[in-house]
Amino acid sequence: MGFWDARLAEFAWTFVLVLTRISGLFLVAPFFGSPVVPRRVRALLMTTVALLITMLYVPHSLPPIRNLVDLSLLMGKEAALGMFLALALLLCFLAIQLAGQLLGHLGGLSVGDLFDPATNTNQGVIAQLLYWVALAIFLTTGGHRQTMQALLDLFDTYPPGRVVLPENALEGIVQVTSLSMATAWRAAAPVAAALLLAMVVLGLIGRTLPQLNILAVGLGSYTMLLLAGLIVTGGTVLWVFQQHTTDMIEAVQTWLVPPAPP
Repeated sequence: MGFWDARLAEFAWTFVLVLTRISGLFLVAPFFGSPVVPRRVRALLMTTVALLITMLYVPHSLPPIRNLVDLSLLMGKEAALGMFLALALLLCFLAIQLAGQLLGHLGGLSVGDLFDPATNTNQGVIAQLLYWVALAIFLTTGGHRQTMQALLDLFDTYPPGRVVLPENALEGIVQVTSLSMATAWRAAAPVAAALLLAMVVLGLIGRTLPQLNILAVGLGSYTMLLLAGLIVTGGTVLWVFQQHTTDMIEAVQTWLVPPAPP
């Protein structure tokens, strides 16, 4: 094989590995892999980013690729590493949607579920409202730039073909999942506590005044209390989401990037 043939083969293999690593981000993560964006646009962006990153890492030597088994193993590691970052970002938005879904059920708005093209599922109106507002906050505060910076940092630590997956992969997945669940409860706790207190009060009123139609009074009261609670605590919920996103990306970086030797 000539010199230029070897360089072309090295470039091609590097591009394939880079494209495999970033594919999880552009296929799974919110905003980057949103189904609302046409597939051709996502494919073009993914290919462009892969080409730019490949230009930086072509000088790095790749491990020997003798057959399809070697290539499959390398691509599997690359896909897993990129999927970890995409999963962390996805869990951030799932947490805010879970909080909205919980508040919608407590506020009596579960019958108004709508189809959400971002997740291809039916979501409550409150969950969709919080999702799109959180996405706007994510873009306004530069969350997309922070995500891309985390991806580039992973390339600095693990060049294409040199990925070493952490031994405690399952522990890390459990950690980021539990962090997202805790964040969902933190975001929904103030309004949920007010709604539960209103249910108890209306229950006591119903036992005291049996002739009062608590069902008719309660549905309207829960909806008004839910909207009032969102107006009062909406800023806090979005602040919790922003802080959670930053902590989640930093946690994934700390988990995947090994500590520097003393």
